[in-house]
Amino acid sequence: MANVVTLVSANLLTGGLGGSRTEGRFDALMHAAGRQQADVVCFQECMWFADDDRRLFYRAERILGMRGVLGRVRTGLHVAVFVRAPLAVTASRILSGGLWHHGALRVDLTLPGPGGSETELTVVSAHLSPRSPAQRLLEAEQLIEHVPAKGLVLLGMDANTADADTDLSGISPRLRAGLALPGSTVPDLRPVQRLADAGFSDVAELLDSRKPTTGHWPGHELVNRPDRILASPQAAQAIESIEVVEEVATITDHLWLRTRLRTEPGIRLRGSDRIQAS
Repeated sequence: MANVVTLVSANLLTGGLGGSRTEGRFDALMHAAGRQQADVVCFQECMWFADDDRRLFYRAERILGMRGVLGRVRTGLHVAVFVRAPLAVTASRILSGGLWHHGALRVDLTLPGPGGSETELTVVSAHLSPRSPAQRLLEAEQLIEHVPAKGLVLLGMDANTADADTDLSGISPRLRAGLALPGSTVPDLRPVQRLADAGFSDVAELLDSRKPTTGHWPGHELVNRPDRILASPQAAQAIESIEVVEEVATITDHLWLRTRLRTEPGIRLRGSDRIQAS
C-alpha cells in the first residue's frame, strides 16, 4: 500500500517575533502550520529559534507535535525542518557561510513500511539570497552539489527568484536590482532554471498551479512567486497535489505551499548519495 507524505514550505517573516521580539505572531504561525496536518514542515526565517537555549525552537516542537532539526545561519534567519513520526531523521547537513547569504538545511528521513521495508526521503529547507542574482546562482549550484536529484527529494524554498510572469517594471530600482537581469526589467530566472537543468521540477508548474505567494502584505511592492517546492524526477512522478495556504496572509508576508507525495515501501536512495550519520 502506498503512503502519502505531506510537506509544507513556510517563510515565517523574522520568526514571528520580528527584530524587536514584540510582534506576537509566533504562536499563530505554529498553530497554522499544525492545521496543515503535515508530515514535514520546512521553515525559513526562523529568527530567534537558536536564542535563549532554543526556547522558541522547542516551543515550536511542542505546538506542532513534531521533532525538529535547526540549521543555524549567520544572518540569524535560520532554516529548520520539522518531522512527524513515524518519519525519522537519519542525518542532516547545514549549508551556510562562505558564499551563502542565509543557508539551506538538508535532512535525510526514513519511513517504515510493511515487512521491515523502509522508504528513504530527502528534504531541504532553503533560503536563497534576497539581494544578489549572482549570489543566488552560486547558492543554487551548491544545492545541486550537495543535494543531487536522485531518489525521492523535495526542496522547500524561498528562492527569492521572480516568476517568469512577474512584472518588475513598476517596482523600486533597489528591489528590481535584486530580481532582474543586470540593466533590465527582465526577471533573472537563472537559479531556478539551473536547478531544473539538474533534474528538479517546480511542482507548481508541473501541476499547472502557479499562484503568487507574495503581494498581499501591507506595503509589499510586488505580486510574485518566490516560493517554490521542487522535486527530483522520482518524486515528481509521485506528486499528488500542491496548494497555496491562503490562511496565513495576515500573519506572514509569504503564503505557504503544501504538497502531497505518494511513497512506495522499499524505495531507496543509493547509499553513495546519503549523508553519513555522525
